Amino acid sequence: MEKFEDGTGPPPVDLVQCNICERTFLPDVLKKHTNFCQMSKAKKKYVFDSRSQRTRGTVFSVLEPTQPKAEPPKKPSNWRKNNKDLISCVRAAKIFSAAMKDGTSLPPPPPHPYDPDYIQCPYCQWRFKKSAADRHIQICKEQHAQIALSWISTGCVSAPKLLSCVTSAQSAVHQSPPPPVLLSICCSKDS
Repeated sequence: MEKFEDGTGPPPVDLVQCNICERTFLPDVLKKHTNFCQMSKAKKKYVFDSRSQRTRGTVFSVLEPTQPKAEPPKKPSNWRKNNKDLISCVRAAKIFSAAMKDGTSLPPPPPHPYDPDYIQCPYCQWRFKKSAADRHIQICKEQHAQIALSWISTGCVSAPKLLSCVTSAQSAVHQSPPPPVLLSICCSKDS
């Protein structure tokens, strides 16, 4: 609020509230404002449509407007699991560094925290997102079939022996096909 030269403020004035827009005005200004406020309130506000202006005179002006795409549903956050995984990794690293410093035997590494959304390939045991897993599993299946055929054709191993190795390895790892390393160990020529 402004102060006059003598240090006093302006004299107090009673402001009156407009019934339409609820703003406050001086009494003599309110009379003029009321007319304008009633006129502006009575007018319908024009909403500018940029699409109709852009498409005026083109082929697109006759097309119906498209509905906006709905947002995909948000995946539930798994921050709590990620936080627990981080804490367990930090604790394991502390134990590991303490064992290295003391010279004692190293503890076993903590299990890898797998993302539950990933799909495990039954041939190589790698994990992929759904879209990548569909592509990968087909390719991996073909490669494993070619490897088995090449072993049989080169005489590295006979077909019955390969089949027995594969079935025994599958039962050992809970019905999932063995990785190629396991096949090469199990199916060596000298055994």
